Parts: sequence; C-alpha cells; structure tokens
Amino acid sequence: MSEAIHPSELNIFQQYSRTVKLAKTTSRMKNPAWYQDALDLDVQIHCYLKDSGAAECYLYVKSQNACEKIQSLSSRQLEQREELEKFIHQALELDAAAHAKSLGVILYLADELSLAGLGPEHQNPIEMDNLRAMMVDDPREVLDDKTVSVETHSWRLFPYSGAAAGDEFATAVAVSRRRSDTLRVFREVGNEINLPIQTCAISAPLCALASLPLFATAKESGTIAVFSYEQFTLLAFLNSHCNLMMLRFMPHPNGASAPSNLGPAVMATATAFELENPEIHVVSMVGHDVEGLVGSLQGGMPESDVAVVNAEELLKKRSLPLDLPIEIMVATEDFDGDTYPLVENATFTALKEEAWHLQDFLAPDQAELDLFPGKDDMKLLKISKQAKLIAVALLVVFALYSGYKVIYQTSSEAWSYVAKKNQTSVIKLRSDLMRYDNWNNLLKDRSKAWVSMELVAKLTPPDGSVILKDVRHTVEQKREMEAKTIGFTKSWIINGYSNEKGLEHLESLSTRDGVKTLFRDVAITTGNAAYLPDVKQRDITVSLRQRANPTYNTISPTRESDMYRRVFTLTISQNFSGQDDMAIAGAQTSSQIK
Repeated sequence: MSEAIHPSELNIFQQYSRTVKLAKTTSRMKNPAWYQDALDLDVQIHCYLKDSGAAECYLYVKSQNACEKIQSLSSRQLEQREELEKFIHQALELDAAAHAKSLGVILYLADELSLAGLGPEHQNPIEMDNLRAMMVDDPREVLDDKTVSVETHSWRLFPYSGAAAGDEFATAVAVSRRRSDTLRVFREVGNEINLPIQTCAISAPLCALASLPLFATAKESGTIAVFSYEQFTLLAFLNSHCNLMMLRFMPHPNGASAPSNLGPAVMATATAFELENPEIHVVSMVGHDVEGLVGSLQGGMPESDVAVVNAEELLKKRSLPLDLPIEIMVATEDFDGDTYPLVENATFTALKEEAWHLQDFLAPDQAELDLFPGKDDMKLLKISKQAKLIAVALLVVFALYSGYKVIYQTSSEAWSYVAKKNQTSVIKLRSDLMRYDNWNNLLKDRSKAWVSMELVAKLTPPDGSVILKDVRHTVEQKREMEAKTIGFTKSWIINGYSNEKGLEHLESLSTRDGVKTLFRDVAITTGNAAYLPDVKQRDITVSLRQRANPTYNTISPTRESDMYRRVFTLTISQNFSGQDDMAIAGAQTSSQIK
C-alpha cells in the first residue's frame, strides 16, 4: 500500500493495516515525543529570524539547562531541502545532541508583525476561548476587516488583560506563512529518519512582552515598553498594575532604525489612556543603536523617565550566552515570583498558564496531521495487541487445564470401573430410596408442630379479652380411590373464656374470610406453605359456639375464668386432598395428637 495515499481515501481495514505497519516500522508507538510540542522536548534548536537574512541558531538541552550557539541558516538554506536536511544531521552529531530521541525546532519570527481589530460582533471578553479557536480555524469570521488574506498570513488572538470595560480586550496578530515550507521540511526529515522532529513558529515580539517582569515594576503613573526590531517597533501600554492595555505596531521607514513621529504617537496614546508621565523602557531586540529612538521619546514625553534596558546584563544574571536573543530566554526559562513580582500579575499569569506568547503560528495543517495515526490511535492499537496476547495466554491455559482434566479423569478408578450385575445391591438402593422419599414426605411443612402452636397463639389478642382452657388438635387421613398419596384433615377444637370485646374478636375469626386471614398470617410469619389458605386442593371451615359462663362472678372470683362472661368452643378444620403437595405418601393409619 502506497504511503502517499491520504488516509481519507482508504477504507477502515486499509487504515488499520497502515497503522499496524507504522507501529512495526517506526517508533510512533514507543516514543511519546511524536505527540508532544516542540518546547516540551529535551533537545531543541531555536532559530531566530530577525530580518530577511540569516537565522541565528542555538542548541538548547532542557535536562541540562545548557544553551550554545551553532551554525546559522542563511535565507538560501532556509529554502533548500538538502541544506535543511544537512543542518539537522550536523546538529544531531553535536555532543549535546548525540543521544537525542527527539528534536524540537522553534522558529522566532522577528522580521514582521501585523495587528488588526476584532469585528463589532465579537466584543465580549467571555468569548475569549471560542475566539482563540476561531482565529485559528476561520480568522475572517473574527476580524473586522473581512478582506485580509488567510492564505498568505497566519492569525492568532492576543489578550489585553488590563483593558478597561468597553475598551478592546484583545487584538489579532498576523505573520507571513512563507516559512511554512521550511518547518514542513524539518518534520518530513524526522519522518524519514524515524526521529520525532516537532516544530513551532513563535512571534518574537509577543514573546518579548513576557520579558517585562525582568526589568520593569508596577508604577502608579503606568508603564510603556518599547521593543525595537530591525523593521518595526512594538509599543506596549500598561496600567498602574503593569497589566497590558494595548499594543501598537509602528513600521520603520526604509533604512531607518526607528519609526517616524514616535514621540508624538506615544504621547497621544498615553494621553488617551490617562497615563501621566509613565515610565518608559526601551529594549533593542536585535542589537542596533536606539539613541535616536530614545531622543524621539524624550522629545514627546519630556517628563517621563526613559530607560534603555541592557539585554546583556539580563542574560549574564542567568549565565546564558550574551548574544542569546531575549525571546529564547523567555521561552526556555522560568522566572521566580519572589525575584520578579510582576510575574504574578494578571497579564503575566495568563501568559504563563495559557502560553499566549508561545502560540504556534505555522502549525502543520490537518491534512498533514491525518497522514499519520494519532496518539489515541496508537494507544488503541497497543491495547488491542495486549488483548491478543492475553487471549492467547488464556487459550493456552485453557488447553493445558483441559488436557490435565482429561488425563486425571481417565486415570481415576471410576473411569476403569466395570459394572457388575448385583441384584442385592439394586434391591438395597431401591429400599434406601423409598426410605428417603418416605421421610422426605413426612417432614414436609404440614408436620411442623410448632407452627400449629403459633396458630393457637394468634387466636388470643394481647389485651387479655380471650383466655384458653384447652386445645385439641387432630389429624385424620382421607384415603381416595386410585390415589398414590393420601389426603387428610387437620382439626383444632379450642375451648376458652372471653368477655364481650373478646367475643367480637372470636366472631371475626369465625367467618370464612377471617379464618383465611388468620391462616395466611401464620403462613407468612413462619414461612410454612401448609397454612396457605388459597391453594386449590385445600379448604378451611370454622364454627363458633358460645354461651354464658355458669361460674361468672366478678365480686369474689375463685379462678381467673370466673372473670369472663362467656364460654366458647371454636372448631377449625383444614382439609387437604390427595392431589395437594402436602398429601401423605405411604401412611396406613390414622394418627391423633393431643
């Protein structure tokens, strides 16, 4: 299968085959660097493109926090595949990168910058996250100017954390796409040599903003930062808390090292933000002279302190090469909040946590990303391989266990047993079986005497309105013609005494529904199925006879029964047919229990 065919043209089985092939022939399953960002990798090459000429290059090893300058790339080399491939191989041969398992290539675009406003329909700061994604996918939808080019320029969103309510809360930043092919070649070289090469294109001026905590402090009068590049100057206006309110881009006239009318432009913007005599910091980002620029600022803002930042001193404090661009230091170093308090304000906290200044302007497009399986695809393939191994292991274990069982069973005495005709054994087994069946039948629920006592106990209410004199319980068989089992009748004859209230209780039990309720209650309470009243093969009858108590005497009673006005006899009969589950098997005589 040709690797040049895009996965969208393959069916699901062909895509799976390609993924399996890549997993076997490349390190994409084992090396997580294929799915990491360039700045997260251990070995990195930082290329600083300050003008249309060469790109200064630095090798940075994150684990050693070591940085060294390496050979530069000319404008011609940046456009030739052979030269870029040669550059990568030479970099990997350096001692610091000799054992690299991945490589990050970070390009700093310091030669150009464009700013644009957002459309009137996108002026809600709450939509910041959505606008950030839309600026990548569909910039024209977000920008105020719908005629901008998205083919030749790449756009990203940048926030103003210090913007007042009603002011612009973000701006759109654009850079040219002309270096996209350079970064694509780097990635292709990585694919060819089976080494993850991740790329990233950063806007150097945005990265430079993150260096402010190194030389500035919050001032009540506000702060202005001036970042001077080869072809343009970027102005940053910050409020009294040193939170960013606005960025302003000013191009340099042909051959000039400073923009025209810089002083008046800064004064006009400072006045608009009501910044009275703000502190001004000037930073030469490409090492050229900024005296003329400082003079223009002092002319426009005579009452403000204008300070030129010494970039070499900043680098020297952190033991970095003195010619290292400040932006590379910002991208690779962490700044402590105790030493640099501004790091913890709203603007620079947002930069640190959401990496606004490290946005990739020239990320690979979706078509390129789709050429290779993603992290989730490889993870799923790895899980499926593990599942296959587990399945094979289980199959082997099952086969071994089955073989063991077969050998064990065939070697047992039972397997070699030869049946013999033994009439005596057969007769004994039949006798034992009949005995078991007989006892099993006799011990069914109907034979549990304690349940009968529970029935009698439920006849007497807890208020003492009924007392019992004696209870007579009998069981009588009822043999039916051609029946294998024998039905029977259980009878309860209960004699006792009651007062008028107790008599009402007894009368409620002496009805068909009342006695069924009593038996059902006993069956549920004890779990004894013999007392269930609604079984088809059984029925219950009840009768109550009562008369006056001849010994009734409440004045001088000699016995407890003399206190009750009535004497009663309650007779209950429960009949079981021969087809009932409780029928008796093999009984020959009547039995009577008192």
